[in-house]
Amino acid sequence: MKIFSKGRLICFIGVDGSGKTTISREVARILREKGIKCKRTYGRLQPFILRTLTMVARKLIARKSGKDYKAYKKEKKKTVKKMKILSKLYTMILLVEYYIQLSIRIRLPLLLGKVVICDRYVYDTVINDIPLESDDMDTIERWINRIFNFAPKPDIVFLIDVPEDISMMRKKDIPSIEYIHERRGIYLALGEIYGMVVMDGTKDLDELKCEILKKIGVGGQ
Repeated sequence: MKIFSKGRLICFIGVDGSGKTTISREVARILREKGIKCKRTYGRLQPFILRTLTMVARKLIARKSGKDYKAYKKEKKKTVKKMKILSKLYTMILLVEYYIQLSIRIRLPLLLGKVVICDRYVYDTVINDIPLESDDMDTIERWINRIFNFAPKPDIVFLIDVPEDISMMRKKDIPSIEYIHERRGIYLALGEIYGMVVMDGTKDLDELKCEILKKIGVGGQ
């Protein structure tokens, strides 16, 4: 991929604590220093209209299930199925919000010829924010493809991967080792499905940056 071409979208995804935010920030900084028009943005959905409802729903589910992640997951699926019509309405509003956010944060800068560095993207939104009745890979892939009907498709996606224990060590608010193990499995599966570039997030930051810059056609720092 030639980074100097106009309107390129580069995404960084991965589990909590993988380092994607730090890495995406550093890559954006280096591109700007090289004189490349670049915008770094947050690409996961940030609910506004439904923010309060989302927080209340999560707290209610957590109250019923306790601190056990498997129980929380089960209760969440049960709630989505029980309130099917409400869940569909909720999802429709989320998607409208996401469309507007993506248009402002990503589509417009791309049209202006900028390289957009995206911290998290559609994949993270589907995994974390869409109320899915099932979290099997077919359902997740179907929803990702559905959102890509209106979301810009990335030119390259870097999946920053780290072992579960590293993730837990870096982020103290992760619910449980089971949670992060499941999430890591989903991300790695998506990496294969969508041909992402999997990077070892345990490597030295400078080494990792050099590898990423070479992948996107810029070369060293």
